[in-house]
Amino acid sequence: MDRIDAIKVDVEGAELNVIRGADTVIRRDKPILFVEINFATLPAAGVRPEELFREIIRYGYAAYVIRSRKAIPVQETIEPHGQLCYDNYIFFHAIANWAQSNLADSRRGL
Repeated sequence: MDRIDAIKVDVEGAELNVIRGADTVIRRDKPILFVEINFATLPAAGVRPEELFREIIRYGYAAYVIRSRKAIPVQETIEPHGQLCYDNYIFFHAIANWAQSNLADSRRGL
């Protein structure tokens, strides 16, 4: 495999371990990151959601939370509403201009 274009992370509290373990791939390929941030299981693993978020942002990524089938740009984690204890985020690297230009379509509805 020459390059990784996307990584999906949904590991119920071990997200920070996955991101740190993927350091080489993230730095080299700058893949789109689809990350479920679980506000219940992360603290149980000794990680604050903000810590995970900052770890990804430091790689040069822009963050979007998925709400009502739309990608909404965010600067920090947003506590989910209602019964949910998690949210799905998409992170695009700033250099991946193709991803940024295609995001306008997703804002109209995924």
